[in-house]
Amino acid sequence: MNNSLKYSLTSTKKENIIPIEFINYDNFYNFFENQNTLTKQWITNFDFIADEHSYCIIYNKDGIEKKILIGIGNKIIKNINLFSLGFSKNYLKNNFIYKFINIDSSKIIKILTLNWMLDGYYFDKYQNNINISINPKLFIPSNIKNYVYNISSSISLTRDLINTPANEMMPQHIFKVIYDISKKYNAQCSQIVGDELDNNNFSTINIVGKASINQPRLIELLWGNQSNPLITLVGKGVCFDSGGLNIKSTNKIRYMKKDMGGAAHVIGLANMIMSTKLPIRLRLLVPAVENSISNNSYRPGDIIKTRAGINIEVDNTDAEGRIILSEVLYDACNEKPELVVDFATLTGAARYALGSELPAFYSNNDKIADSLQNISKLNDDPIWKMPLYEEYKPLIKSDIAHIVNSYTLNSIPMGGSITAALFLEYFIHNNVNWVHFDITGWNFHTKPSRPKGGEAQGIRVVYDYLKSTYT
Repeated sequence: MNNSLKYSLTSTKKENIIPIEFINYDNFYNFFENQNTLTKQWITNFDFIADEHSYCIIYNKDGIEKKILIGIGNKIIKNINLFSLGFSKNYLKNNFIYKFINIDSSKIIKILTLNWMLDGYYFDKYQNNINISINPKLFIPSNIKNYVYNISSSISLTRDLINTPANEMMPQHIFKVIYDISKKYNAQCSQIVGDELDNNNFSTINIVGKASINQPRLIELLWGNQSNPLITLVGKGVCFDSGGLNIKSTNKIRYMKKDMGGAAHVIGLANMIMSTKLPIRLRLLVPAVENSISNNSYRPGDIIKTRAGINIEVDNTDAEGRIILSEVLYDACNEKPELVVDFATLTGAARYALGSELPAFYSNNDKIADSLQNISKLNDDPIWKMPLYEEYKPLIKSDIAHIVNSYTLNSIPMGGSITAALFLEYFIHNNVNWVHFDITGWNFHTKPSRPKGGEAQGIRVVYDYLKSTYT
């Protein structure tokens, strides 16, 4: 994959390191009064008063950069968040080395270092004629360097996968990505392709994906010691979603390259787990398809028989994600893992309810859900717990099969994210703990450390949960 992280880290001491100092409202005026005349002049020139995401470059009398001041508004240093550096491309220079100077907490240094790496993300794979030469370095202790690099490169991988256009990110390309990762970490990787899916009782994947010339497949990765607790990750890999015969409108189809965002998330999360050697046994499952249109497309009204013995009536071919996830989740539970986590760009309803920046999540275990919600607040990776409201189950009951894959009332979708989660819950068995994330996987505009385009949502939360639970 493309290396889209343009900033880097160093633990080698060199001369002329430029300090970065964080200033809030409370200490600004005392700080200002204690500076020399030249420094005061630069602060005045930049109109710097410590507003959040503001900055000031202090030069010496020879015009050489001496220090960077970063405003954090009304925050205090110990509560600095992941986005405190602001738009760092405005003030960092190529090949300069920087260092945080008024931070003594290892935890805060980790947060800011991750902030640094994510703010240096730039997806330039298709802009070879544009010279993106900025490569500032941050000096940090070596024990933090490796950890942050593993986390940031995993997030970058997720972003890159989503940003890559569909003509270069079809099911076979996703397999290549997972295969390459498996070799890197000495994991096992396999796939079931095309009509072999029917022979292996994964017909839902083939039914949804067979209309495309890019053959559908189920991709599996296995890693870790057999004696460690089994954690299974499942990701929706719809590489492009036309909507099938219920074809999407022009404005909705534009960004459907991101409909494999669930797969991108679990691939990035798996990379985090393996690169930091968490003591778990990992199983990664990605059903990868293109939801296309052809003479053999599946149709509204079709009945799909699943390996779970649950028959699905197709109400809408644009609700394909839950269909391809159904049998995979059922199979995931067969091994009785300690936890199954799935990520999917599943419904527009979750976006209508919570917006694009706050992913909905569901769980059949309140204790796990509460832990995830608490971790989310601590590490600036927002998620929001939603209810598996049992009273809505009759809404997805089929008249002629067991369940229907989409629900509308008088042509108006109602509770669509909840009913989609309840649909998936039908395939969770063996009393397995399960968490489902209904994500956007996309930033529609640029914010600090969150550039427009593909985004990783919730995977740091799950990683920290696994790390705290199993280490």
